[in-house]
Amino acid sequence: MVDQRMDMDTSRPVEQSLQELSRSVDIAISARTDASRAEIIVSGELDIGTAMDLRSVLRAAVIAHEEMTIDLSGLTFCDCTGVATFVSIQNLAHRRGRQMVIGAIPGHLQKVLRLTRTVLADKQSARASTTQAT
Repeated sequence: MVDQRMDMDTSRPVEQSLQELSRSVDIAISARTDASRAEIIVSGELDIGTAMDLRSVLRAAVIAHEEMTIDLSGLTFCDCTGVATFVSIQNLAHRRGRQMVIGAIPGHLQKVLRLTRTVLADKQSARASTTQAT
């Protein structure tokens, strides 16, 4: 199921990527965008079967927007393919001089992302991660 709620002005590249998704029931991806910023909300399972769908949306967002925030509060599972997706998109954002922040990282994913140093997390997620580690 793909949720296409657009609260701000719609960005064509992100909207097109959302429309082109295979209709997976394992992951839901929605986006709110304006001219310079995209917020991508991900829920469900991110695995080998759904990672390409997310990668497509995130890639379009990085190309079209100066800033991107990824909200993972609804993510229930993430395998190594999902982590690789974040690494790939983070590298693309860096090469393009874009800002990418991953926020609301679920506990089961915080430690993996911190140990692999693959993503920048928002302050709230970073605090939660530090608190759990102590």
